[in-house]
Amino acid sequence: MNTNPVDIKKFVRVSVVLLDVSGSMNMTGDNARTTRLMDAKAALQGLRDQISDSNRKLGLWKTCWFKIVPFNFSPDLTQFPMALVDDQQTTSRLQSLGAGGGTAIWSSLEATLDQLANWCSNLEPTHVDFILLTDGEENSSSASARSKFAHIEALLAGTKGTLKCACFVICPQPSSSLSRFTDAMRSVMPAGSDVLTVTDTTQLPSMCVTFGAQVTQRKEKTKQDLEIELVQRMLDAMKVGNKALQKDQVEMINRLSDNC
Repeated sequence: MNTNPVDIKKFVRVSVVLLDVSGSMNMTGDNARTTRLMDAKAALQGLRDQISDSNRKLGLWKTCWFKIVPFNFSPDLTQFPMALVDDQQTTSRLQSLGAGGGTAIWSSLEATLDQLANWCSNLEPTHVDFILLTDGEENSSSASARSKFAHIEALLAGTKGTLKCACFVICPQPSSSLSRFTDAMRSVMPAGSDVLTVTDTTQLPSMCVTFGAQVTQRKEKTKQDLEIELVQRMLDAMKVGNKALQKDQVEMINRLSDNC
């Protein structure tokens, strides 16, 4: 039996989204009434709502942080401060985002990952979501991007934390250059990452919400496992009978009770 149970009260979730705001994101989406950027905004708001609502109902996280990094020729690392997931200023800034310029995916990816490592060190998250949402067609790879993902995984592993990554690539008309880009993304992102081709941008909101729900389901199972451990500890303590409980047993039961 684990003598060092996970303290649910210390679970911290950080979600970082690298969002393409290049000129092509102004193109009309599949329903001809919204642009790709509008659909992307709806997707990110849906993800934020899913994280906030599920945590309000289930209490799986001490805090949930969310940051958006818009990019075109370069990433804007300061426009969206790291904030709580239901922060209203983030909502306002997201809605006011416009699109224009080029698509520097790899340099933006590397710069964001550099900062993400710093954020992990400061916030000490037990889980990090990293999402890249783009319609770009870059076809170059980057060994440095791969090493930065590995660095973040190592940081989290030291605190028994996890990294969950996804790349949503908008491509109404798949091309060979987009195929090369998705292959390159798969080569640099951690094992188990999702690289998803989005042919219908109206599907983006539901896809992002599903991504968030997968993390919630895994964390809910962790809490259930902890509750089972609590019951087992109490049963073990009852076997002592009339004898006084050992000090470490009392402390363990109290900690588990506080966490459930």
